[in-house]
Amino acid sequence: MRLSIAIIVIIYILGGKVGFSRAMDLSMSVHQPSRVQSVTRPCMDQVELKRKMLRLVNAARASSRYCGTRYCRKVQGLEWDRRLARAALSHCIDMARHGMFSHRGSDDSFMMDRVNEAGYRPRVLGENLARGQKDVGDVVRDWLRSPHHCSNIMLPAFSQMGASCVLDKRGRKYWTLMLAAPF
Repeated sequence: MRLSIAIIVIIYILGGKVGFSRAMDLSMSVHQPSRVQSVTRPCMDQVELKRKMLRLVNAARASSRYCGTRYCRKVQGLEWDRRLARAALSHCIDMARHGMFSHRGSDDSFMMDRVNEAGYRPRVLGENLARGQKDVGDVVRDWLRSPHHCSNIMLPAFSQMGASCVLDKRGRKYWTLMLAAPF
């Protein structure tokens, strides 16, 4: 089974009119949708996903670590935000339905569009994607092994998170982790 992961980070500090954007797609083959898959379903119970994802992400943030060659100090834990989880779910469903793996939605939307649509106004925003991992432990472990995904998880500016996982009709899992801090 081929595993894929991707990352994008956008940081906006609108009050000071400063912006920073870094995007990196670690997936070597983001393919165009060949046909829309109409059937998607959650990978697991959403309460259980929330519990496990919060526990593993916060455990990672509680310890200093290297993300590649970058040293990241331990940082405070994150709180769950249902709007970020809703934005993550909508992107997982979109990727699974269209057989694609990208930070860009099938309608050309990006993560800022998705969180705004869910009613969240971020000061700082990041998104980690993964496809194919069998469970929450595997996906968090893979993100922590990737320097850019790990740095995203360890960014001290983030205070909230939401995540989702959806199965496509072939049983392939699509994961989205939204990390943010509100205004």
